[in-house]
Amino acid sequence: MKATGILFSEIDLHPRLVAALETRKLTKATEIQEKVIPLIRSGSDVLVDAETGSGKTLAYLLPLFQKLMDLQGPHTSAALILVPTRELAHQVHKICEQYADATHTQSVTITGGQEFRFQAALLRKEPEILVATPGRLKELLESEQANLEDINYLVLDEADRMLDMGFRDDVMQIIEACPKQRQTILLSATLKHSGVSTFAKEILKEPEKVGLSASRAVQESIQHQIVLSDDQEHKLKLVHSILAEQGKDTEHSKGKVLIFANKRLRVDKICELLGADFRVNKLHGEMTQDERNRVMSLYRTGAVEILVATDLASRGLDVEDVTLVINFDMAHSGNDYIHRVGRTGRAGNQGRAISLIAAYEWNLSESIQRYLNSKFEKVNIKGLKGKFKGPKKVSKKKTKAKKAAALAKKSESKHPIYGTYTEKPEKTKVKVRKRDQKNIGKRRKPSGDKVIGDGSAPLKR
Repeated sequence: MKATGILFSEIDLHPRLVAALETRKLTKATEIQEKVIPLIRSGSDVLVDAETGSGKTLAYLLPLFQKLMDLQGPHTSAALILVPTRELAHQVHKICEQYADATHTQSVTITGGQEFRFQAALLRKEPEILVATPGRLKELLESEQANLEDINYLVLDEADRMLDMGFRDDVMQIIEACPKQRQTILLSATLKHSGVSTFAKEILKEPEKVGLSASRAVQESIQHQIVLSDDQEHKLKLVHSILAEQGKDTEHSKGKVLIFANKRLRVDKICELLGADFRVNKLHGEMTQDERNRVMSLYRTGAVEILVATDLASRGLDVEDVTLVINFDMAHSGNDYIHRVGRTGRAGNQGRAISLIAAYEWNLSESIQRYLNSKFEKVNIKGLKGKFKGPKKVSKKKTKAKKAAALAKKSESKHPIYGTYTEKPEKTKVKVRKRDQKNIGKRRKPSGDKVIGDGSAPLKR
C-alpha cells in the first residue's frame, strides 16, 4: 500500500478526520484513495477494480465518514456495507470504531454465529453504519427484524467473491429492500470476473470506473519463492525448518507467520504438529464465531505468532507485522495467490511468500507464474532437499538424435536405384457379411463308401 504523495488534508476532508488519520501516522493517500474519495464525495456511483492491500477500505469509509459528519442533527442508519465473510465484516467494523470518536458515528456488524435477538437489538439502536454478510442480513429481512428504508449509501466490498460464494440472489434481495435513490459503490479484485460486469450493470447508475493497472501484478514489496517437496510429510519438515530459521533471523523474528492449507483437516494436523515448538493456532470455517474472534485477537496481539488457515483468511485479514506467508498447499488460481500473499508486505513493509510445490502442483505453480507474468525464486532448505527436482527436461541433442534415428530407419526401405520408398503390398481384406452366411448349416462329410453309377439307380435292399 504505497502512498502517492497527496495529503489527506488536500482531499477536502474534515479537520477532525484528518487529525484522526494523523494519530495513526496516515498523512498521505494511496493511489486508489486519491482516485476514489473525490468521486464518492461527488455523489456518483463508483465501480472500483482494486487489489488487496491497496487501501480500498479507507477509500470508501473516509467519504462516508465525511458525509455523516456533514449531516445536521441525529443520524439514522445511513450506510450498509456488504462483505462476503465474517472476518472481513469485523475488520471493517474495527476500522469504523477507530474513527468513532472523531466522527461521532456508531457501527454494528450483522453476521452468522450470533443470536437473532442480540442482532435485532443492535439494529433497534439505529446505527449510522451497518456492516453485514448477505446470508444473515437476508434472514433478518425475511423475519422483519431489519429495515433498510433509510439506507442511502450502499457498499458491496469484494463483490467477485460474494458471487463466487453463491450470494447473488441474497444480495439482490437486500438491494431491493434499499431505496432506489441511493449511492452505490461496488469493489472487486477484478472486473474481468464473469459475473461482476453483468451484476454491476443491474445495480449501478452510470458509474465512474476506477482501476489499478497492477491488479494482476505481484507486489514489489514481497519476495516470492518456491521450495520443491516430495509429499505431505516432507512439507511438514520443511515448514518446521523454515519457522526455526525465521525465529533466528533478527530482521523477521518479531514478525508473524501465516500458513495456508486447502483442507480443514490438514489445517488441524499442521497446527497440532507445530504446537509443541511454536505458539500456533488455527482458523477455518468449522469454528464458531466466538472461537474465530478469540484466535484473531490472540494473533493480533502477538500471543499467537503463527496462524494456520484455509482461504477464509486470504481476504479481509489485515494484521500488522505479518512478515511471512507459507503456502503449504498451492493456491487454486492466480487471484487466490495474490490475495493470500497480500497479507504480508502491507503499508510499505517488506514481506516474503514461500510456496511448497510437490510434483502434482508443478503445473499449477507454473500457470500462476505465467498469469502474474513473474518467475518465482527457487530455493532449497538445508538438509531437507527432496527427491523431486522438477519435471525432466529432454535436451535438444536427444531430440535431434531421435529424429535422425527415425529418418535412418525410414531410409532403409528406399529403392537401391530410384530412391523411392518400397511399400509392402497391402493384404486385401474380404468383407464377410453375416447375411451371406445366413441359414448355412454344417456340410456333411462324404462317406468312405464308393459310389456306383451316376446315382440315379433305385435304392437297393
